[in-house]
Amino acid sequence: MRIYHFLDYWAREQPDAEFAVQESQRLTYAEAAAAVNRLAHGMVRGGVQVGERIGILASNRPESVLIMLAAAKAGVVAVPMDARQTPNQWLYVLNDGAVKFLFCAGEFVHAVDEVRQSLDTVEHFVTLDDADGASGWEVFADWLAEQPTTPIERPVADTDTLYQIYTSGTTGQPKGVTVSHAAKTAMLMPVDQIYHLQPGERLLVVTPIFHMAALLFSFYCVSRGGSTYIPRGFDPGEVVRALSEERIIGTWLAPAMFQACLAVPDAAERRYDSLRSILYGGAAISEDTLRRTTQLFPCEFFQVYGVTEAGVVTVLGPQEHRAALTDKPALLTSAGRPSLGAEIRIVDEEGDPVPTG
Repeated sequence: MRIYHFLDYWAREQPDAEFAVQESQRLTYAEAAAAVNRLAHGMVRGGVQVGERIGILASNRPESVLIMLAAAKAGVVAVPMDARQTPNQWLYVLNDGAVKFLFCAGEFVHAVDEVRQSLDTVEHFVTLDDADGASGWEVFADWLAEQPTTPIERPVADTDTLYQIYTSGTTGQPKGVTVSHAAKTAMLMPVDQIYHLQPGERLLVVTPIFHMAALLFSFYCVSRGGSTYIPRGFDPGEVVRALSEERIIGTWLAPAMFQACLAVPDAAERRYDSLRSILYGGAAISEDTLRRTTQLFPCEFFQVYGVTEAGVVTVLGPQEHRAALTDKPALLTSAGRPSLGAEIRIVDEEGDPVPTG
């Protein structure tokens, strides 16, 4: 199973269903599939070979997901980049990954131009928006319109690399973590144990799409025929409004985002009738913050730990949360139970398993 098979299936089964939403922009599955085919053709015509890298530098937007899926279909490896970093940090990632094709939001074009002369491998520069005053950039909409919508024929195996994410959970320079199609498909299963998303239902994506969490969320949504609701960034007022008004059934937040949402003036006055589940992770959470958040959002809560290489590894589920808020507060310091497909060992300094407790 390759990750783009999900898109092709749902585009056939529900072509007019909603694929993604951002502000006034709404994409159907048929439109998304056509755009992905165009993108894949453009990459191949641009000379990117199977296994070579393309870069994506943008804040959260539907185009990032489409480019990732197109790269998968063309047999090339997507490198989503941290838009919050500096031009010199982008330079390191682009050169280390030997990126051939760079898709860049207009707001970052001039910053990329600062280091462009030092880029060793990038041959094509495409801006997702009009780039006033920038030369040597192709405009995404014009470039895309030149490509056919027919499916592309390129051999892609389950074991081929889907994407390469640079993680700073390491010493020295960030390291590029590669994830295959098969590995990513396996990562979707623990998420489905949490959300049980049905076709047409919406998930809110506010964590950065260059991060494992948002990528996992976005691909999971496609796998189930759902829709991703994508604000341009994290704004607590917009998150609260969307969870209240936009038929969102679930989202993934960090504990610091909980605190920001609690501070929204009208948050407690709203209703969240569609909301079923909130998944959170990335940092520890205090009992006070969790108690107040569960009072604000009457849904199930899941705390997860994971890594870029493996996705969700452990889950602290709704039952443990309820126990933590009644008579077992120490559970909040737990990493939870192994997720579907995960095996956990706790070992001593010699690597030998230790007894319970």
